[in-house]
Amino acid sequence: MFDDELFDEPTLKVLLVDDDRINRVLLNAILKKEGYDVLQASDGKEATEIFRAEQPDLVLMDVMMPVMDGYEATKIIKAESADRFVPVIFLTAVTDEQALATCVECGGDDFLIKPYNRVILKAKIDAMLRIRQLYATMKAQRDEISYHQARIEHEHQVAERIFKKIVPKGCLESENISYLLSPVSIFNGDMLLSTRAPSGSLYGMVGDFTGHGLPAAVGAIPVADVFYGMATKGFSISAIVEEINRKLKAVLPTEVFFAAFFFEVDAECTSMMAWNAGQPDALLYSADRAVKARIASMSIPLGVIGSVKCEPERFSVEPGDCVLAYSDGVVEASNPSGEMLGFEGLQKIIQSTPIEDDIISTIKQYLADFRKGEEQADDTTILEVSMAPFEQAEADVNERRTASGKAPRSWSTSLVLQDEALRDVDPIPVVMHVLTELQGFVGQREPLFTVLAELFNNALDHGILELDSSLKQDVEGFGEYYRQRVERLEKLDKGQVAFHFNHVPQGEDGGTLRIEIEDSGTGFDVAQVMSTLESNLGNSGRGIALVRSICDNVQFSEDGRRCSAELIWSTRPHPLS
Repeated sequence: MFDDELFDEPTLKVLLVDDDRINRVLLNAILKKEGYDVLQASDGKEATEIFRAEQPDLVLMDVMMPVMDGYEATKIIKAESADRFVPVIFLTAVTDEQALATCVECGGDDFLIKPYNRVILKAKIDAMLRIRQLYATMKAQRDEISYHQARIEHEHQVAERIFKKIVPKGCLESENISYLLSPVSIFNGDMLLSTRAPSGSLYGMVGDFTGHGLPAAVGAIPVADVFYGMATKGFSISAIVEEINRKLKAVLPTEVFFAAFFFEVDAECTSMMAWNAGQPDALLYSADRAVKARIASMSIPLGVIGSVKCEPERFSVEPGDCVLAYSDGVVEASNPSGEMLGFEGLQKIIQSTPIEDDIISTIKQYLADFRKGEEQADDTTILEVSMAPFEQAEADVNERRTASGKAPRSWSTSLVLQDEALRDVDPIPVVMHVLTELQGFVGQREPLFTVLAELFNNALDHGILELDSSLKQDVEGFGEYYRQRVERLEKLDKGQVAFHFNHVPQGEDGGTLRIEIEDSGTGFDVAQVMSTLESNLGNSGRGIALVRSICDNVQFSEDGRRCSAELIWSTRPHPLS
């Protein structure tokens, strides 16, 4: 509701423009009687000058005048008052429809036919002033909305910078990784994470929360926290997935869930573990773009139910092979006719792309052409990882060499795992966490992880589970080996593996860590594990050889149930490095 008194205030100015003095006197008297302040001009040029100086609230404009007619003057007035509404009522004796249409075309808001009727004049002025008041109210509301919109955009930009720090890129800038992140808003409902585990393996994840924008992005923080926290400690994909699911189920509303593709490529790039939960099929293809495997979803998305069973699939890979993972924004991209690209369309793009061309750039350009100018409807994320040994950034290597975690100190600790723990727990990340909390081992975490993993797996697989490594001669053999491993672990009701550690400092920047691992199994032929890396060209028996290449004084008991090794470490750069 508007107060009518606002439209009768004497401070409202009316600019009266007419070259006929008698008309001006007549209209001036009418307007004065109605309580308006009246400004007068005898031609269009004078009217524009008075308008600039006095900024009137309304203009009564004659059409035919010397020097500058009312049409031209109105155009100038309207142009100079673009940020506010100044009504212009034309005064004319012409009743020709085309002439009246011209009044409107040049910016007029109404017209008054001569001779003037006081009642009609008052009604038209009041109507124009009410519109002016409405325009002012709308402008104030628009300005307020613009202010709040600008503030929200600023807050989103600040939040985006915070998100980028909370969710780092990890290894995404490596030479063997290409990716595309294309959100439809400031916040991205898609996630792309990658990092290196202590073993040298490359962990990666392509994820997609329900929807997009800020509501979809809020789940990124717990996912990134779990992924990086566990992967950098060496936890398995299964453990990472199960913890992410548990966390998301606890914090996300029921309508929000998380589809994700997880993978791990070993340091030598000979095998890949992958698991898909609700994402489109990932592709493993060779250097000539021939598809070797299609990795379909194996589970519902994460965050829906309380627990998930993650059993990654293993793939043998070769140099030049690539894995391509992507969000549904790729295959669900639509053209103006409503046709989606689909998996078959994506596969055609991959297979038709020349080997020398970048596949990510090709897909991006194809999607833009496919949409034919239509706006992107969903967040779009693509990741391609080529199978090439992962090299750590030189800056990180130097930092690890020169930084000292904790001063070398004397300490010892032990850990004993029995049947239930052996079935349900991967102890290596836990042990790594304890050891690095005690000492740090700056620059030595990767070899330490490798030694622990190889010795523990040797004790568990051969000492407790009595598995035969000769099975691992080909892909089928590997599959059978791990099938038996899972089966025997599930049935394990007795057995024990013990870790014993003793650390002796050597100067101010290094020390010797003595590692001893003992199992309660039946033992094995020690001679079978004493080969060297150079002499062992098979797919098995290389683990202990790798330990011997890292450690000093690697020794087994006669029955093979106990192994000890010494890891000598130092933060000083090697003389030849």
